[in-house]
Parts: sequence; structure tokens; C-alpha cells
Amino acid sequence: MHYRLFDSHCHLNAAEFDSDREPLLQSAMSVGVSAWLVPAVTVPEWIPLLEFCQTHGQMFAALGVHPWYVDTLPLQALDQLPDIAATWSDQFIAIGETGLDRLKPHWERQVQFFEAQLAVASTCKLPVIVHSVKAHPEVLATIKRFPSTTGIIHGFSGSLQEAQAFFAQGYRIGVGSVITYDRAQKTRKAVSLLPLEALVIETDAPAMPLSGYQGQRNRPEQLHVIFEQLCRLRNEPPQKIAQQLWENTQAALGITF
Repeated sequence: MHYRLFDSHCHLNAAEFDSDREPLLQSAMSVGVSAWLVPAVTVPEWIPLLEFCQTHGQMFAALGVHPWYVDTLPLQALDQLPDIAATWSDQFIAIGETGLDRLKPHWERQVQFFEAQLAVASTCKLPVIVHSVKAHPEVLATIKRFPSTTGIIHGFSGSLQEAQAFFAQGYRIGVGSVITYDRAQKTRKAVSLLPLEALVIETDAPAMPLSGYQGQRNRPEQLHVIFEQLCRLRNEPPQKIAQQLWENTQAALGITF
């Protein structure tokens, strides 16, 4: 049996999908994936991504600058986001992908871009899609300075205490392929013990392949594998988990359909 699932983080516009995007979407829908949030990583993607989402049902965009690309453009590039939000309100529903990554250079510039995007999110009343790698304490301290913001901590890999702290700030926990790896005991434990209301699921396709698929392109239909693994870690029945995840994702993104 397939349940209705919402992929809260899937880079469907990535070049890796150019040759077979539509068949992959059909495969995903055949296993219950019914809606997607597609995050941009840099400015040239923004308008093409909005146009892409406009032509596909139940597909929505997050616009932002990923911490890996903060050295490629001026901070002022973010100034256009409020006008885009006003023009594309049906498609543009979140800021991101933004955040902090200790494994990448330009730390001070990452912080500048993250803070600036949180400020835009606060002004525009949009949720934030947060990338946090080896930087949970810094990310938490930064979002605490923007207390009106909410959103999703994407691809969460951390402890129960870290997840609880993010959830207390209004950020849901993005559960992805990490939980398919046996070695991820800390994150599996966190996901098993958090309130179900704290969780959303994601693929991060084409990145973050599942256990057993290392080195391969992650595909949109793999969301159902992540869902099944989550069900193995939780005590609630799958139907309840699926329904709550769907409601959580809509609530996190401020949409209803």
C-alpha cells in the first residue's frame, strides 16, 4: 500500500534530471509522492525554477543562496526576493536553501548570507529551508536572533537534544536518507523519540543517496523508502505517520491543498 507523501526537499530542477525528469516524476507519483518543495541554491535558478513549478501541479519553490555559493554573488542580490515573493506567491513559498556549512570555506560570508536570508524571511513571513552541516550550535544561535522565523532543518543529522532545540524554535526536522544507514544511530534515535509533529521527510535528490545506493543519483521515488524506514523506527501505524507528515509539511510551509 502506498501513502500520500510530500517531499520537503528535492532538487528536481537539477541538471542530473534533464534526460529523464518526467518519467522519474511519474515513478515517484506511482509510489505515493504527491507534492514537492524544490529549493534553489543560487540566483540564476530563481526565475526558471518558478516557471518550472508553475507548469507542474503541487510543486513549490524555495528561493535562496546555498552556503556553498555565497562567494559567487553580492549580498545585494537578495534584495529582489520581496518583489519576487509578491509576484510569484503561488509558487514561491519558502526562503532557501540557506544555512551554514563548516566543511566549506567563506564562513563569515556564509553567516552574512544566512542572516540576510533570515531577515528576508522575517519580513516576507516565509519559512526557511536550513542547511546545517557541522554547525548546529551556530545555526541555532542564529535563528534565535530571528525569533519570528520558522521552517525546516533539512537533511538533519544530529542528536535528540539538537533536534528538540530546533523544534522548540519552530523548525521541523527534515528526515532523509541518513536514517537508512546503520551507522546513524544517534540520528535514528532522535527521529524515533521526537514528537511525530516535529518531523517532515525528504530525499534531497539527486544528492544524499540511500544506503546501498552510494555513488548513484538519488531519485524522487526513493522518498517511499525513507518513509518505510521511518515507520520502522516509530511506534505509530504507517497511516498515522503518513497523515501527520503530510500535515506537518503543509504547516511548515504555510500552505494547504
